[in-house]
Amino acid sequence: MKPLRILHFSDIHLPYPPRAWRTPAMLHQKRFLAAINYLLRRRQHYADAYDQLSALHAFLDAHPVDFIFYTGDSTNAGLESEFVSAAPRVHDILRRAGSGFVAVPGNHDLYTPASVAAYRHHFAFAEPPSRPILVPLAANAMAIAISSSRPHFPVWDSSGTVPQEELDALAALLARPGVQACPNIFLLLHYPPADRDFFHGFRSANDLARVLEGHPNVIVLHGHQHRRSASVLPGGQRVFCAGSLTSRGKAGFWLYELDGDTLVPTAYRYASAAFYPDTPSSPSDA
Repeated sequence: MKPLRILHFSDIHLPYPPRAWRTPAMLHQKRFLAAINYLLRRRQHYADAYDQLSALHAFLDAHPVDFIFYTGDSTNAGLESEFVSAAPRVHDILRRAGSGFVAVPGNHDLYTPASVAAYRHHFAFAEPPSRPILVPLAANAMAIAISSSRPHFPVWDSSGTVPQEELDALAALLARPGVQACPNIFLLLHYPPADRDFFHGFRSANDLARVLEGHPNVIVLHGHQHRRSASVLPGGQRVFCAGSLTSRGKAGFWLYELDGDTLVPTAYRYASAAFYPDTPSSPSDA
């Protein structure tokens, strides 16, 4: 049996479309400050985003995968025009997977309450789950998607959370005999599971850790942090951050090959208009 191949990317933060700022929606204080931050700092980091999307297309043409996982942040401020521009591009990548895809939104996608409605409309193919969604991948693998992103009005608050009822639903899923017996459960969320920073991290980190107790078969996949990394939680769960597909100097993704019960992760980096495997000895240094 050939290995199951899964590509995991995140945080593409596509540039604002032309004239995107000519809308009253930009007067929302959080979006207004986001625009200033973009002009002064973020724009230079994502100037080549479309080139990297094209390189990912070329990679998938040459190296087909069974599934694609996307952990969110297609936009910068969750504007309607951003979704109009980003949705077909993201969908065109996701549909290239041979067997299917799993996607969750990022905090920049659900930037304001109005952004939630726009996301649901334009990203209907990847609607944010209101409860954990279980997706069978193969006889030895499943994926669970949860939405950790919520809109916050204060400009200083870009933290993530998962409501208790959704954590309870996740615990119930993990307790199912078939899930417990599965050796590889990929858990997708946008926020890092162990980042407890009050303003920019994951406020449900401690609660999620309690849910994951006794489930070392869970492999947590996330974005939000723009540098790829690999780590292990105290409960034994492996954690992979996809970083940003498009951030200049750090662009890349993870490719996972599941051969039997053995998971082989390979970090890919962007260089010379294409994606190449990183050195096996330092996958988190891309």
